Amino acid sequence: MTTYSEQCASCKWYVGAIGEYGDIRCLAFSKGIPHEILSGQQGHREPYKDDFGIVWEKDTDYVHDDQLRERRLAEISDYLDELKKLERNPACPMCGINVHEVIYGMPAGPPSFGYFAAGCVVDEDSFHYKWWCRKCNILIDDDSIAMSDLARKYHAFEKVDKREFQRSARILQSIWRAEQGYDIGELRSRNGSRPLGSRLVMPWARDSLSNYLNENIKSVVCEEVMNPAKSKGKLYGKPRIFNDLLSSQPLCFNLFGELKRDLPLATEVMKTLTNGMVDSVTDIEFEWSPGRADPDLTGDRSAFDVYVTFSSTDGSKGFIGIEVKYHENLSGKAASYRERYEQIASQMNCFKETSLESLKRQPLQQIWRDHLLAGVHRIANGFEEGFFVFLYPEGNTYCSEAVTRYRGCLTDTDTFASWTLESVVSAIKRCTDEDWIDLFVDRYLNFEKILTYVQ
Repeated sequence: MTTYSEQCASCKWYVGAIGEYGDIRCLAFSKGIPHEILSGQQGHREPYKDDFGIVWEKDTDYVHDDQLRERRLAEISDYLDELKKLERNPACPMCGINVHEVIYGMPAGPPSFGYFAAGCVVDEDSFHYKWWCRKCNILIDDDSIAMSDLARKYHAFEKVDKREFQRSARILQSIWRAEQGYDIGELRSRNGSRPLGSRLVMPWARDSLSNYLNENIKSVVCEEVMNPAKSKGKLYGKPRIFNDLLSSQPLCFNLFGELKRDLPLATEVMKTLTNGMVDSVTDIEFEWSPGRADPDLTGDRSAFDVYVTFSSTDGSKGFIGIEVKYHENLSGKAASYRERYEQIASQMNCFKETSLESLKRQPLQQIWRDHLLAGVHRIANGFEEGFFVFLYPEGNTYCSEAVTRYRGCLTDTDTFASWTLESVVSAIKRCTDEDWIDLFVDRYLNFEKILTYVQ
């Protein structure tokens, strides 16, 4: 019987190493066989993450061909030995594998596996980059390595975080959790569970509402989320709204909960943000829709994360429908297309016809659908004023790039605006000195704090 230690060498799907720094590959893992499978720590008779359903099958040539067997076993053994030597080097902040040290200039001979020759042509910035990742094919500086090490310390290193803001946001939330003295939560998957610094423990997080900044905000959450009559039909993500520190749903309550409790304060803030359009805020709702799945509207289940109603200076009624983002990368699967979307787009008369195909796809589709919901709500329900706001942190480049592209699809922006979290915070700070907004900034936007934790 073939043992785990020989499973890759004896598999009919084995390909081997490709290139000087190439990871050992097979048909199931075209970008490199996971270390735990290659080393025999993990069997592969059953499907494993990212294997496309291709599992171990006996290679009859391996059984009968001694030279083939010796060559494969030697290739795997040598490769694992080289990886072992790399363990003294730091891990790539993007993918997590151990990196190679960079050599500048021309070495006397070909560098060994642990080194990468960067060549002779260097500029004044070149020596800042001391490491190279064979998988990502990028040069890396010590500052990035330090951030990566900090992420691991707080169980906040996740490969899904491809850009600096996403990595920093997860670290910041993990540090906040630790500063509050909250136990670390876990991420569960088909491969088991592991600690995740940006999660709280369930059901404690639900019972304590510790994802929320103060008792006033918690009381709003109790009324809006925990009350079945109030939350019926609303798409609150559970348990995410309780235990996920990165989720934008808790952020909505942490930013707008106090404004719901204090409508005069909300009025002053919205006056500032709308250049005086708002005269008086009359209500603030969460996860609100004028009619889910209503065929006279968008026909889908779209809703605004935050919905503000107001009276304008001339006494007319208006609304602001707000979509809130924080850590999101806008890369989720696009919703099914509906012909109703184009009908509403024609009614609104603010979209370039040449842009419709782009609007049907991510990262623009969700922005478009919420904008359409605002537009048809204004038309169908007789509002004199009403517009959609896309709200996000200024450092989230996925969002800022999508907003730039979206604006390029419009012929006018009367019903669309983009605000940053920083601009909303600034408006609130001009209107109040209460400490809850400082707590919000410290938790969500104080990225300078991370530098004090980097060793």
